Amino acid sequence: NFYDPTNAFDYGAEDYDYDALRNALSNKGDCRAVAANNNGNEDDYVSCAHVMPEVWRGQREAIESAEIDNLIEPAVGTGGVAKFSWYVPKYTATEDPTLLTHFGL
Repeated sequence: NFYDPTNAFDYGAEDYDYDALRNALSNKGDCRAVAANNNGNEDDYVSCAHVMPEVWRGQREAIESAEIDNLIEPAVGTGGVAKFSWYVPKYTATEDPTLLTHFGL
């Protein structure tokens, strides 16, 4: 969390926190005001964010709604291509060749 003085990092309670973007917009972009109101109480925590770095499939309606509300800029391709895979360094493969396929795991 960028706004946490201890730089704590927690996983979000939801995958796509559009409300965090709305909170930033409603506070004129100042998430410090939202953080100050949280008072360290997890039950009353209100998220605030300026960026959602990636959004995967299944979010078309939410993205279109956020664009209409001027919450986000129009979604366009950045040229990035997502790929699920694993990487095994050569020294690891040399040491344990069974890791070269999923059968070795």
